[in-house]
Amino acid sequence: KHINFLPFHKEKNNFWKKEINKIDNKIKIGINWKGDIKYKLDVYRSLELKKLKDIFEINNVTFIILNNQIDDEEKKFKLKYNNIILFDKKKFSETIEIMRHLDLIISTDTALAHLASSLNLKTFLMLEYAPFWYWGLDEKNNLYNNLNLKYFKQKQPGNWDIVIKNVMNEIKTLS
Repeated sequence: KHINFLPFHKEKNNFWKKEINKIDNKIKIGINWKGDIKYKLDVYRSLELKKLKDIFEINNVTFIILNNQIDDEEKKFKLKYNNIILFDKKKFSETIEIMRHLDLIISTDTALAHLASSLNLKTFLMLEYAPFWYWGLDEKNNLYNNLNLKYFKQKQPGNWDIVIKNVMNEIKTLS
């Protein structure tokens, strides 16, 4: 049985529900492509935002950036797309409330993937070739008992292309 143990902030939740509902597109997806670059193994779990360009070209989908550290190059890339939103969040807890109102979360193996999993949200997890033990060998036996979790794992170390293609194909089935 899934137990939701994360805090719930009613006012923030109501605020973000209204903001998310203002978005016209049918499908609203939270996206996270990188972790903390100071973490020594981050190079294996993170990818460049521009590698996701084909995903951002899917019609009738709005992507909400969940990363909390966006560099200038990523901001410039984001400007090429009308369907990518970066909210001005003041606290990390607001990210939790945003995630509660999205149709899907797509993330690499970062804190946001763990949050989405623990909240029992529909989550596509993009995993590196040799992911950490806590994800288990298949998504049905994950640490969080989240039956809404789907894995997309690299077939070769460092190769995100198939992962991205498979995620893109799954998103297209949602619309």
